[in-house]
Amino acid sequence: MTTDASAPADRDSAERSEQALGRYRAELRRRRGWYAAVVGLVVVVAVVVVAVAWSHGEVANTTLHTADRPLPSVAPAPTNGDLRARWQTSDSVALGDPQDGGVVVTYGRHSARGRNALTGAVVWSYTRSDRTVCSVLQSGGVSVVALRGSSGCDQVTALETATGTRSWTRTLDEDAALFQGPASLRIYNDQLVLTSRTSIYVVSVNTGVDYWVFDRPGCTIGSAVLGGSGALIAMRCDAPSCTGQKFCRAGPQLVLRPLNNPGGVSDADKDKNPDFLTWSVPNTQGWLPVTGGQAVTVVEPTAQPRLRVLDPKTGAATGSLPLRPPSGDAAAVVAQGSDTFHLLWYRGTAYALRSGSAFAWTRVAASRPTLTPSASGGGGRILAPDGDRGVLELAAGSGRTTHRYALPRSAAGARVLPVGAGLLVAGPTSATYYR
Repeated sequence: MTTDASAPADRDSAERSEQALGRYRAELRRRRGWYAAVVGLVVVVAVVVVAVAWSHGEVANTTLHTADRPLPSVAPAPTNGDLRARWQTSDSVALGDPQDGGVVVTYGRHSARGRNALTGAVVWSYTRSDRTVCSVLQSGGVSVVALRGSSGCDQVTALETATGTRSWTRTLDEDAALFQGPASLRIYNDQLVLTSRTSIYVVSVNTGVDYWVFDRPGCTIGSAVLGGSGALIAMRCDAPSCTGQKFCRAGPQLVLRPLNNPGGVSDADKDKNPDFLTWSVPNTQGWLPVTGGQAVTVVEPTAQPRLRVLDPKTGAATGSLPLRPPSGDAAAVVAQGSDTFHLLWYRGTAYALRSGSAFAWTRVAASRPTLTPSASGGGGRILAPDGDRGVLELAAGSGRTTHRYALPRSAAGARVLPVGAGLLVAGPTSATYYR
């Protein structure tokens, strides 16, 4: 009889293998748990980071309520003499023409709103809780909202005026041309002009795409206007880098930049004149650009103020029209109109300028008149607050009073705008609609 001496050894070996396999499986389970914990921690961290970014970003801080459909249009109509207040708001009223269709655009500290022009009811609103609204401008069915970012009013959003639907949004930081400080918004045709102390952006009001950007390191921009002859810019340069540059100098100066970038300019000329400036006039301390159309004009606010008329091709003076001494501390100069007709208001006097040679008329106006241009561009409807005596309507051709509307005294700096058959009296921080 024989016995198998290897059997116990095989059993021992199998047991040891089974034990090793158990230990391996336990270690594998432990490692899987560690990996799952790490992955879970990474996911938690990622979620927290996204949540923090979201809570501090535009999405979390933006509320947009749009209108389901456009309101019926409110057409211009003769204003009835017996006017009563129909609605009021503590909002400011948008620059430009605040009415489009059936909507009037207003804004507060954090929001822009489209209101029913006849009732004042809010039909759409756009709110940025993390940004302050600098200004809003309405033109041709587009409402442009400038918001204060980290360096100034460099965040811009455009909304469809009819419904509040967002059209475009952008930051004004093209090619390091920082947009710092307060923003001045103007409109010329479809070109939106945004001016700060460091740069000027001229963009399409419909798309937000740049037509051109003006930026001069070492210079501070005072103001600018855009017209058919180009952009008339007043600035002061304290430390400009002028090596090899045309139209570059220190001190206060006035420059004209073409409306569009000219074609066929050599690279050498572009290097010398990157902004395509037409001319530069030195020693213009305090000059205020007024018009950049067929007549290029500036106010020289001396003790005996004058309206200087400049040749758009050379910058040479071609005329000088005396202005009345200013009365009060109101805004220095406001101009509205087209390339062929301008209504100027300079500290207590209104002037109608149809050419660069003479004023068509002048008249005392304690408050700023507002011109609503006619479709033909030749004048339009002029309305002006008249203190405790209500609101005056002036003839564009003569400046004479054609009607007086019995309304309460307007706030200082108020504009009076026709809306349908009524009048919207828009103060700096409030507005009332009368009909």
